[in-house]
Amino acid sequence: MDPATTPYEFIVKVTDHSVSIEGRTRTRAEQQRAVEIVRALEGVKDVQPALTLLDSVVQDAVVAALQADAVLGKIPITASVSHGIVRLESSATGPDERSRAMEVTRAVDGVVKIDDFMR
Repeated sequence: MDPATTPYEFIVKVTDHSVSIEGRTRTRAEQQRAVEIVRALEGVKDVQPALTLLDSVVQDAVVAALQADAVLGKIPITASVSHGIVRLESSATGPDERSRAMEVTRAVDGVVKIDDFMR
């Protein structure tokens, strides 16, 4: 067992020496390690990773990015994440702040889509 991947569950499918691996991790390095482990297995010719970051990791990164912004850090914005889809909510944003919040959120690793519920 590899300590970098032990705390995770992965779905692994094998077809004709081709392996697809799905799952969620805390870091991109852990994803890379999981792929390396599979590639090193005897008989594996191809690895197709479908790995994503844990929602809690993405949420923490989005909140940190919003709070670090000089303007957005002063505005109450709630961020929640499900399967990489970020939901931003606020009743204290104008058009400029909304646009900036979307831009800042989009730059966070692991964000797949943003649902804007700010007003």
